[in-house]
Amino acid sequence: MADEAKEVGRIATSEVVDRPAASDSPATGHIQTPASGSKEPSRLPTNDANKRAVVTAARPTIAGDVPISGVEAGFYRLLMNPLMNQMEESADKSNEILDDLIKKMRDEREQVRNAQLSAHIPVALQGSGRELKDIVKLVENLIVYENYDPEQPDETNLIKATQRKMTESGKLAIVSHNIAAYISMLDAQHLKQLATKVVTDVTNWLSKIFRFPEATAHFHEEEKEGLVRICQLAIHKRYPKFATDGYETLYSRPPVIYISASAKHNLGQFLCHQLGLPLTSLCTVPCHLGVMDLVALQKLVDDDHSSGKTPVILIAYAGTPLAGRVDKLTELHELCQRFNIWLHLEGSSLSMLASQNIPSYLSSAALSNSMTLNLCAWLALPAVPFVTLFRSPDVILTRASGLSTFNVRYKLNCTSLWMCLLHLGFEKIISRLLYHSHVAKSIQESVQKIETTNEIMVLDFQGPCVIFRYQTKADKGASGDAQRDLDACSKTKVLPDESDPYFDTLNIWLAETLKREVPEVHVTAVDIEKIGLCIRFAPLETSYTLNSSTIFKTSNDDIAQFLDCLDHHIKILDATVHMRKDFQEIVESQDNMQIVHLPTWAGLGAVQYIPDAWLNKLNDLSEQGKREINTLNHQMVNQLKSTDSAFSLGQSEAGMYCVRFGLVTMETDLEELISIVYTAGKDVEESSKFLETMSDIVKQGIVKAAEDLVKENQEKLLQEGVLRQVPLVGSLINWWSPPPKDAIKGRTFNLASGKILSTEETYKSHIQILESVPELSPKIRDGPVKMKLKPPKKHDDHLLSGSDSATRHEVGQDDEPVDDRHSGLSQPVVDGLSVSLSDGDRNEERVNGSKHSDPAAAGSVSST
Repeated sequence: MADEAKEVGRIATSEVVDRPAASDSPATGHIQTPASGSKEPSRLPTNDANKRAVVTAARPTIAGDVPISGVEAGFYRLLMNPLMNQMEESADKSNEILDDLIKKMRDEREQVRNAQLSAHIPVALQGSGRELKDIVKLVENLIVYENYDPEQPDETNLIKATQRKMTESGKLAIVSHNIAAYISMLDAQHLKQLATKVVTDVTNWLSKIFRFPEATAHFHEEEKEGLVRICQLAIHKRYPKFATDGYETLYSRPPVIYISASAKHNLGQFLCHQLGLPLTSLCTVPCHLGVMDLVALQKLVDDDHSSGKTPVILIAYAGTPLAGRVDKLTELHELCQRFNIWLHLEGSSLSMLASQNIPSYLSSAALSNSMTLNLCAWLALPAVPFVTLFRSPDVILTRASGLSTFNVRYKLNCTSLWMCLLHLGFEKIISRLLYHSHVAKSIQESVQKIETTNEIMVLDFQGPCVIFRYQTKADKGASGDAQRDLDACSKTKVLPDESDPYFDTLNIWLAETLKREVPEVHVTAVDIEKIGLCIRFAPLETSYTLNSSTIFKTSNDDIAQFLDCLDHHIKILDATVHMRKDFQEIVESQDNMQIVHLPTWAGLGAVQYIPDAWLNKLNDLSEQGKREINTLNHQMVNQLKSTDSAFSLGQSEAGMYCVRFGLVTMETDLEELISIVYTAGKDVEESSKFLETMSDIVKQGIVKAAEDLVKENQEKLLQEGVLRQVPLVGSLINWWSPPPKDAIKGRTFNLASGKILSTEETYKSHIQILESVPELSPKIRDGPVKMKLKPPKKHDDHLLSGSDSATRHEVGQDDEPVDDRHSGLSQPVVDGLSVSLSDGDRNEERVNGSKHSDPAAAGSVSST
């Protein structure tokens, strides 16, 4: 027993050492091991040496110096210590989880706070910025694709943009902007010297190239900005106290700005808004054929001067925006000198000032006070500024009007132009400017040589712009050249009458066709006052806008192709105009056809087919009649378009459908063409009548068949007796005396014969016997018959083109219009369908199995 007690004590003593040595409360049962020289219990080390030291140094006790027995030591070793360690690990893990949650909540609160503070910042700029490669990729996608959206990066529906191939000078113009930005970072003194040299060189070069000596240049990005600055300079010149007194100086003698009527739309209003002047300060000078009227201008200036107003500036054109006409510059200069008016010039013809031989109509251009040059379009240089050359009366006034600036970096906007002019040289500049004039002159001379039964009116050549119009000889007079007549009209102020809208439409069609077939020669349709719609070719203005690899895209082969195409289509127009009168005569001679006036249709004309039932009711046409006529003409067009695409559906001003005839050639058989439409109209009308008749017959047959069935049922009831119809009693009687089994009796209706027959024989023999009947369906024509057309009437007077003026013949028919619900205009022909009615409300639908070729004779229709 003593040995066992010693062994238990030894085990207990060793197990106490394994437990944590930190002093705990007595309630927990933890061991306290007082350290030497210390009143507070301390945690014991866990290594073996310390364990031995604890065993030998002191005997572990519980609080109150009560020794631990061996059983309690085993309890702590086996249960309490592992449990406490597990709880401590769980607590550590819980603390870590709580720390993570607190950190996440803190981060989320910080993000919400930052989002609220930066809510006004655009999404693209939020954050710490993007990488350079991402920005380059974004710019690349925006350039390559037309509809690229960074917020929707779906590349399946992207459309690639057309990329223009750049010339060497074009690439240099683009790179020069980067160089100008780099130059702006130089030292102030160095930057000032470099900018002064660039501006001085460009000004000197342009003033000598365009023969405008002693000029100062103003470079601007907006085309109208230079004109606004020039107007401010002219106001400062005429009103010396304007810089100090402001608009009070203008009150006593209001300024007047004279602008040509051929100027761009709303240019005058733009100037008044920018200058802060009322619209009463704007005076529009009337023009004759695009040229400013000198007599009217003289009268306007005299009236303004006598009424106390001050003429300030006159805006004239050397090449109007539409017609390319040049004002009489010599007379305008003399008038401006007399009244001290500033003369400003604009227009594409100013490019001819760089040629060796200046045209006579531009000899006085150098006498003007200022001019605006569009070198971006003239030389096909991208991103180069506009240039306004002017002769300044005073440097102070120039700075006051904004034509000069102290900002050195702003002067660098002409760096691209400076580098491009150095790259091109004088010879290439002249060759580019004269090339457009050569192309325009070549096309003008060739157009005048095209043979036509009518005529092609060509305006005289003034600068690189060609204007011509296809018209009838009646538009210009009895004899003489078109240009001489126009010039005579300009001198005598007797203008021609308004042009025929039909020929305006023909010119629009011709311009669109030429643009589509020969895109290298870019033509447009323009409306010139007192002349009409014309075709315009201005190579100087469209050289940069064309998607070409070089400015010389319009080659001699392109010009030859353009002229061949123009000659071919002129012959088509000649044939169409020539046959138009005969076409109207033939159509007006037909009872069921009338001319429809479509001013915007460039073709032979338009006709409307009228059914016989509505010929005598056209003056008081009901809505039902309009619907039936529209449906018939719509079906005609669908039938005609399946064989010939020259026919199309048109609509008159009253909303009525019609058949439009396209352009024709001289080889076209006009009567055959009209007979095709006439025959198609008759076929559709007869098919409609056939369906309408069948609809009435079917309705009558259904009513008769229903009456016969009711009558048979009544007779059967009388024969069988009333007792058989009584419930229970009838069943007993039928069991005792069964009634005879009769065949199922119904009715069948034959569409061809119109007879109603019993179905008794059909159910007995299980076949349907058809009888031969005459043909009722409309006869199908193999082709158009010209003999069906009436001969055209001979008219001594001019034909009228309106639909109300067409000759109409009334026919002796009093047929009432048929209800659309029974009309066959919009329904297909029924082929071989029959429906039978039988006793006991049993309906049966079946398809006729006959092999007759005639759909009317092969089928029968009945309805329930």
